[in-house]
Amino acid sequence: MRVLAAAGVGLHYALEPMVEADIACGALRPVLEPYAPEVPGLFLYYPSRARVSPALQAFVDVVRRVMKPKRK
Repeated sequence: MRVLAAAGVGLHYALEPMVEADIACGALRPVLEPYAPEVPGLFLYYPSRARVSPALQAFVDVVRRVMKPKRK
């Protein structure tokens, strides 16, 4: 998709770090920036009703513990 977008065929939705070299050299350019606000943080989506593997569940538990705001 990145190659097609660089060729002018269409738009490509990607994380900026994955295409920053293409943006820097002018092969790609950001569009619709007002509709893509920057939000700091780590985001993980997984279906909560589906069976979750033990490895994924362990990862989610660790991330929740690490990212939990500390109370003062």
